Formats: sequence, structure tokens, C-alpha cells
Amino acid sequence: MKPKIILITGSSRGIGETVFHHLKSLGHKVYGSSRSSGQGIDHFQLDVTDPVSCQKVINSIVEKEGRLDVLINNAGKSIRRSVLESTDRYHDVERSMAINFHAPVRLSLSLIQRLIESNGQIIQISAANVLLLPAPFWSAYQSSKVAFDQWFRSVAPELRAKGVAMTSIYLPLVRTKMVAYDAYKNYPAMHPDHVANIIFKKVINRGSCYKPWWLPLMETISFIFRSIINFWMFHKIKRSEK
Repeated sequence: MKPKIILITGSSRGIGETVFHHLKSLGHKVYGSSRSSGQGIDHFQLDVTDPVSCQKVINSIVEKEGRLDVLINNAGKSIRRSVLESTDRYHDVERSMAINFHAPVRLSLSLIQRLIESNGQIIQISAANVLLLPAPFWSAYQSSKVAFDQWFRSVAPELRAKGVAMTSIYLPLVRTKMVAYDAYKNYPAMHPDHVANIIFKKVINRGSCYKPWWLPLMETISFIFRSIINFWMFHKIKRSEK
């Protein structure tokens, strides 16, 4: 296939780093961005919450390449904290919304006309749990991820009508450094290389969605048995307090 010009945010570690190198090794022209210092001419130091910096990066890529084919919104912030421990930490919500919702919306909006011209693609790296019942202790993270997922799915029909492929990647737990230090380090997790292969396939076939095979079943269970699940979570939290 013809090499594509790709921008991926949050590319200095974890999923973003693996996807960056994987797509680049397959012949695509990939530009990465992260808050850490740049790692060569193909990597920009960028705070995605800064509109001015985002526009400079976009202008630099388009000036050099003449177009942009694929935007991968990968940068994100994860936080697990009880709401009872968050009463004086509203900044957790603000920061989560800034990175997980406002930043990818702003970046996507600024590139829409470019992507229409190139029959391009926007890929959102989301989480499987945004399609399931809300989980305790994840209020800031999950609300911000759901917000962008709803925005993305809302604008998708409009942009597809203009020739822009809109792709949602709903991932389970992925084995990254972030997972290694939290309460989920011993849980089953997907390898970043597997994620990179999934995204590569979606860049090729411009498919609209990826879900793990078990997620549709869990969505059904989550909907049908939501009262029972909520009851179980309530009692689990009560037992942990004893």
C-alpha cells in the first residue's frame, strides 16, 4: 500500500511508542508527539492541552509533507481514586478532561479539512470499559474517556460522508509500564505488539471498530444484569471498608 503520513499522540512510551515504531518499520511516514523531549526529527515535544503548540506541530508536518493521512488520538491520562479521596482534588477531573476529551477534540477539529482533502482517517484509542457499566474509583478517567467516545461516534457519520474513515479501538488492559505499578498488574493483559498489529490492519482496511471478541458479550451482560452487578459492587465496597 502507498505509505501514509501519520501523526500519533502520546508516542514516547507504552502503546503509542510501540505503534509508532511498528507503523514506521512498515514504511509509513510516522510523526509522534509527547510531553517528553523530542526523539529525532520525527518526534515532536508537545503538550496536547496547548492549542498553540498543537497548531505548530500540524503546520510543521503539513508544510513538510503537503498532507496528513491519519491522526491517531492515543495520548491519555489514567487515574484511579475514590471519590471520597477526591473532594479536594477537582483538578484530577480538569486534567483528565483536558487530556482525554478537550485535547483530542481540538486536534481532530483542526485537522478535519486536511483529512477530507486526503480521504484520511481518525483513529481513537479508547478503552473497553467505556462501553460497560461505570466502575467505582474511576470516575475522572472513565467520564473523560466516555465523553470523547460519544463525541467521536456522533461526528463519525458526518465525516464518513466526506470520505474520512473513523475508527474506534476499544482495548482491554494492555501490558505497559503504567499497569505494572497499579492494582491490575497481575490481571490478564494484551501485549502492545498485538495492539500495534490491530491498528496497522485498521489503517489498511479503514475499518470502523475493533473490540475484543468477548466485549459484545460483556456489553449484553452489563445491560441485562446491571442491577445485580451494581448490587455486587456495592457489597464488595462495603466489605472492603471493614
